[in-house]
Amino acid sequence: MGTEMKLQRRDAVMERLAFLKQHGIEPYAPGGVAGKAAKQDCIEMCLDELVELGFGAVEASSIVLTPPKILEVIQKGKDRGLKVFAEVGRKHIGWEGGPKTHMSTEDVIQRMQALLNAGAFKVIYEFTEIVSLLKESRGLERLIDLFAAVGKDNIMLEVPISSVGTWDELSRYLSLFIDQFGPNVNLGNVSPDHVMAIEKLRHNFSAISILG
Repeated sequence: MGTEMKLQRRDAVMERLAFLKQHGIEPYAPGGVAGKAAKQDCIEMCLDELVELGFGAVEASSIVLTPPKILEVIQKGKDRGLKVFAEVGRKHIGWEGGPKTHMSTEDVIQRMQALLNAGAFKVIYEFTEIVSLLKESRGLERLIDLFAAVGKDNIMLEVPISSVGTWDELSRYLSLFIDQFGPNVNLGNVSPDHVMAIEKLRHNFSAISILG
């Protein structure tokens, strides 16, 4: 659930969150929520409201928060019992107006380890960083090294559908992630339309029957 919450009645939001929790789904506030709170200098008020509403997790996004603010969200979120997912990486690499290249693997590892040491529940690896890295001749080797250094259970690989287009394109990345890091690799930004197909990939079944 995201920033559209502000357009809904509070009791309706709480009802939706309760429904998710009743079915074993932990509500997660995306990065834009903490980002807007930081701009308005009300992070503590925002986190208190998330807890009261029934959220169990919040994202600290590298695109909307400075590194000190990310650390602040981690600490204050953790103090309130929230799981904080901290994002690492540059967005829109190679896009018009975006950065030209990805962070070095060494810098990514150092940043991820620092965030985990600060109390982040997991670190999110920005998808355009992964795509840019894998275009290099030793990109996959570096990604494997990153997982070895940080720990696969600590990393969530971001897979935004809008960045890669069709299921055929997306499934190639998903298959690579699952083959290299196991069926329980953490995947983020998964479209609800693709959940069953991804589960088939995790269990080594064909996704054709789901998506045609």
